Amino acid sequence: MVMIVNSGRWCLGFLGNDGFPDQLKLWLCIHSDEELRVHMLTQWLISHHVRGVAWRSPQGSWIDWRAGLFVRQFNRQMQCAGMRCTMREVILESHFADDI
Repeated sequence: MVMIVNSGRWCLGFLGNDGFPDQLKLWLCIHSDEELRVHMLTQWLISHHVRGVAWRSPQGSWIDWRAGLFVRQFNRQMQCAGMRCTMREVILESHFADDI
C-alpha cells in the first residue's frame, strides 16, 4: 500500500502493508503532544517494515533550510536501515493502486 503526505514544506512517500496507514495515523495522534523528531518517525516506520522517501514540497520555499534538513535526515536514516524507497516507486505504486 502507498501513502503520500504533503506538509506544504516537505513530502513523504511510504510503501508498506495494507494496515500501516491507520497504524501510523494512530501513532501520530498518540505522539501529537510531543515534539516529533525525525528519528522517532523513522524508527516507527522501520519497526513496522514500511519503506519511505522524503522530498521538498513544490509548494514550499527552496530557501527553507529546516525542510532541507528534515528531508536529508529522513532519507539518510531510512537509507542506513535499508528501508529507503524512491519517489519513482511511490509514484508507480500509487498509479497502480488507482488502476485497481
